[in-house]
Amino acid sequence: MSVSVVISTFNNPTGLRMCLLGMLSQTISPDQIIIADDGSRRADYRFLNETPFSFLPIDTVWHPDRG
Repeated sequence: MSVSVVISTFNNPTGLRMCLLGMLSQTISPDQIIIADDGSRRADYRFLNETPFSFLPIDTVWHPDRG
């Protein structure tokens, strides 16, 4: 069985970081983490390249915020 987790976010890098830290503390890691973003600033993602997040299987889906 494979497990995917979807995290939706909008301009909340602190909340996103906390969700991902929660993924790291699980006894069984998800096979895929999808970040569904509703137009956040790209700068909000800088921390994803840092250890330990760089080892997570993260895919992002982003589209512009149109109100």
